[in-house]
Amino acid sequence: MIVLIGATITSDWLIGLLPFDALPLPGYLIGILYHLTSAGVWVLLIRELYPTVLKRFSKNIELNRFKVATFVVGYFGFISLFHSGIFSAPISDLLIGLAFTLSIGIDEDIFSRGLIFGAFEHLGIPAAAFISSLHFGLLHFGNFMWGGQSLDYTFGQMVNAMAFGYLCCGLMVYSGSIYPAIVLHGLSDIPMFMQKQSDFMSQVTGTTDWIPTLIQAVFYFAAGWILISLNRPSIKNRFIGLASKLGLVE
Repeated sequence: MIVLIGATITSDWLIGLLPFDALPLPGYLIGILYHLTSAGVWVLLIRELYPTVLKRFSKNIELNRFKVATFVVGYFGFISLFHSGIFSAPISDLLIGLAFTLSIGIDEDIFSRGLIFGAFEHLGIPAAAFISSLHFGLLHFGNFMWGGQSLDYTFGQMVNAMAFGYLCCGLMVYSGSIYPAIVLHGLSDIPMFMQKQSDFMSQVTGTTDWIPTLIQAVFYFAAGWILISLNRPSIKNRFIGLASKLGLVE
C-alpha cells in the first residue's frame, strides 16, 4: 500500500515538478520526453522493488501466444484507428501521433502493468490485475480535478480506463510480455491526439454516452478475463474442450 500511495504521488505530482516546459522544444516533443522520463523512473523502481517483473520486459513470446496477442491488439486497436481520422491525416501528423501516444503507453503501462501490478502480484494474478486496473481507472479522476473535464465525462472515462487496464493486464499475463499492452495502449490513444483541440475540449466537457461506454467496458473485461484464464491450465483445458466440441480444433 505504501508503494501504491508513493507511486501515485510521484506520478501525479512529483514528476510534473521537473521543468520540461522550459525546454525549447515543440509541445509534442516535451510530452514525449516527459512520458519517457516518467517511464524511466518506474523501471528504476521496479528494478529495486520487484525485479522479477523485469522478465516481462525481455521475454520472447511463444509463437501461438504471439498470434493471439497480435489479433487482440489488431482488433481492439483497429477500432480506435477507425474512429481517429487517421486515414485522411498527413503522414507527418500520423508519425507524430504514433510517437506521442506510444510514449503514453510506455509510461502508463510500465507504471500500472509493471510497478503497480508487481506490487500486488504476491496476492495472485487475478487480484493484481483487478487492483492495478481499478487504480488505473481512479487515476483518471485527476482529469476532472486538474484537466478541465466534466464530472460525468470523467466518470465514464474512469470506467473505460479500468476495463481497458484489465484487458491490458490480460494481454501481458497471456503473452508474458508487457509490449503488446504498450502497443495496444498507444494505438487506442491516437483518436485523442488526432482530434482538433476545440473538438477535444467539447467532448471532455460534455457528458458520457453511457450505453456504448458500458458495452465497450464489458468487451474489455471479457477479453481480459479470457486471456488471464487461458494462463490457468484448468480453465485453459475447458476452453480447449469447448472449442473441440464446436469443431474449432481437433
